[in-house]
Formats: sequence, C-alpha cells, structure tokens
Amino acid sequence: MTTAPENDQLASDNTASTTMGRWRRRIGWTAGIALLVAAYWKLLRPRMLNWGATPAEIARPFPGDDLLPDPGAESTMAVDYGGRHLRTTRRRLAVARPARAGTGWLL
Repeated sequence: MTTAPENDQLASDNTASTTMGRWRRRIGWTAGIALLVAAYWKLLRPRMLNWGATPAEIARPFPGDDLLPDPGAESTMAVDYGGRHLRTTRRRLAVARPARAGTGWLL
C-alpha cells in the first residue's frame, strides 16, 4: 500500500508528463502551421500573383504604373481568349437568343 507522500509524488509526475505532452503538441501544431505558411508564401503565392501571364506581359508597363513609381508588390493575371472561341460563343448566343429591337449591337 502506498502512503500519502508517494501518492502526491505519482500525481505530480503524471501532471508534469501531461503538461509536457500538451506543450509538445502545441509546438508540433505551431511548427506545422508555420511550415504550411512558408510553403504557401514560397511556392504557391508567386504563381498565383502572375497567373496565366507570360514573362513579356509581366515585364511590360501597364496604364497607371506611373501613378505609383515604387510599388511594394506587383501582380499580373491574364486569361487568353482565342479569337475563334469568342466568335463561336457569340454565334451560339445569337442562335440561342434572337436579338430584340435595339440590342443587335451587343452581338
């Protein structure tokens, strides 16, 4: 049978190990989140800032660039619409929805 001082010693050891376990989990979660943030910032963000733009489009000046001579961050996103696809879409819209009076200029 254990005495009261031994029970206190066992309880304090158990509390210490539980506290260390909690701190290890917290440190693990914090390190994991920091790793995810660093991976996003280093790998994903640069690709997202220039989504779809060619190197020539990124380097070229755009209207309004002279308003802010030294920007802190730059971003150029582009989508390429081929001329053939645009004509096909307009033709499909014209067939699906006949033009009303005064709206023929939209197509």
